[in-house]
Amino acid sequence: MPHKNPSFNDIQIEQWRTYDHILTDSLWLFDSRDKSGSHELTMQGAFVPQIATQIFLRYSKAGEIIFDPFLGSGTSAIEAIRQGRRLIGVDIRPGQIDAVRQKLPPEDLDHTIHLFAGDATHPHTYERAREAIATMDDGATQVQMVILHPPYWDILRFSDNPDDLSNAPTLEAFMDSLESVARYCYELLQPNRYIAVVIGDKYAKGRFYPLTAYCTIRMEQIGYIPKSHIVKNITGNEIAKGRQNNLWRYRALCSDWHVFGFESILVFKRPDVSPTPPTRPNAE
Repeated sequence: MPHKNPSFNDIQIEQWRTYDHILTDSLWLFDSRDKSGSHELTMQGAFVPQIATQIFLRYSKAGEIIFDPFLGSGTSAIEAIRQGRRLIGVDIRPGQIDAVRQKLPPEDLDHTIHLFAGDATHPHTYERAREAIATMDDGATQVQMVILHPPYWDILRFSDNPDDLSNAPTLEAFMDSLESVARYCYELLQPNRYIAVVIGDKYAKGRFYPLTAYCTIRMEQIGYIPKSHIVKNITGNEIAKGRQNNLWRYRALCSDWHVFGFESILVFKRPDVSPTPPTRPNAE
C-alpha cells in the first residue's frame, strides 16, 4: 500500500529519492555559513541559514505562514522569501527590525513578510501577530509553523533592555520567560503543526547548564510532543572563532570541561489535544 504524502510539507513521497537536499539524520555538519544573498553575518549569535532552510522545507509548505518571535539578524525572514514562505518576525529591539527591513526586497515587506518590534513574553505581541495573520490569510488567526532562536541565556547580551531574555538575572527567570513565549506560541500554532527551537548549552563558574534539556522539559510541560533532537556543529556561526580555538583548548586542558562544538535544534509537534504533561522539576 503506497504511503500518503506528508500533510505538513511539499514532499511528494513517490519521488523520495530526489530529496537528497533535505537532511533526515540527526547530525548536521555544515562546513561554513551560507553567505549568499542577504545572509551576511552582521551580528554575533545569528544561526546559520541552513538551519532555516532545512526546517522550513521539512515542516512547512510553500505559501504558509511562519512565526519567529526572536527575529535577530533576520535569517528566518530572508530564508522564508527564498523558500517561498511567508513570515511574521518580532524582535524586542526596534533598531534590529529596521536593520532587517533594509535587507529585504521592498515588495515583500508588509506583504509576505511582516516585521514589528515587540516583547515575545507579552500577550500584546501575539495580538499584533494575529492581526498580521488576518491580513495575510483572510481572517485566519494561527500560523503553520514556529521557529524560536532565543538567546542562550546570558552567554551574549543583546541589549540593555531588562526584558531581553539575554538579561535574565537567573536561570529560573530565563527558563520561565522562554516557557512563557512557548505557551503563547502554542496558541498561535495550528494543531498538528511544528515548532523548532534552536538553542545551545552554557558553561559558567565551574558548572554546566544543559539549557537544551531544560527547554525540552518545559516544552513537554506545556503539552508539545517531542519529535526530534538534532545536533549541529557550530562551525560558521561564530565571529573570530578561529582565533579563539587554541585559547579555549588551553583552558579546557587546564580544567575539567569540554569546549562546546555544537548547538541543538529541537522539534516539537502541537497535538490536537494536549497530553497530560510530566511534572516539571526545578531547573536550578
